[in-house]
Amino acid sequence: MEDVALSIRRIGEQISELRSAKAWTIEQLAEKAGVSAGLISQLEHGNGNPSFGTLNNIARGLGIPVGTFFSAPVVSDQYASLVRRDMRKHLSMRSDSPVYELLTPDLNRRVEVVWVEFRPGVSTEEYPYEHEGEECGVIIEGTLLIHIGNQTYEAGPGDSITFPSTIPHWYENTGDRTVRGIWVTCPPSW
Repeated sequence: MEDVALSIRRIGEQISELRSAKAWTIEQLAEKAGVSAGLISQLEHGNGNPSFGTLNNIARGLGIPVGTFFSAPVVSDQYASLVRRDMRKHLSMRSDSPVYELLTPDLNRRVEVVWVEFRPGVSTEEYPYEHEGEECGVIIEGTLLIHIGNQTYEAGPGDSITFPSTIPHWYENTGDRTVRGIWVTCPPSW
């Protein structure tokens, strides 16, 4: 797995290339993304540690899916695409957020399948999710609290949950062990 510094450097290069392709100044992108020009400059130089929310704002400003920033090699032929465990696309950057790894080869599919890990104490309450489509998750290990609208569901090993992604939702691990699971979203939301 590549380290965070290398990931940030690659994302910064992508931001710079995409901004330049649009012939925008750093200030123009910053205005469209709702972030400071200094932050954009810092990222383009491979510095900083942006939150997922910041990357999402920049992606929206550029008019691209946030998943564009994350890449990994895939073995493909005419029948299938094999994603090796150690080559999954990492969709999260911060140590205090859940680990999201793309199990499908890219985001250009009808469905996205993601490996998720919620370390003890991790909560996404500050940034609830809400997007088009439907999702289904299955818990492989641990117990996860899943908050959908004003309802809370507790899911353990072997449990699955399906719900419309248009309802605000967030996740919380109040236990003392990492929760692992697989999440399927249609259409892809990253």
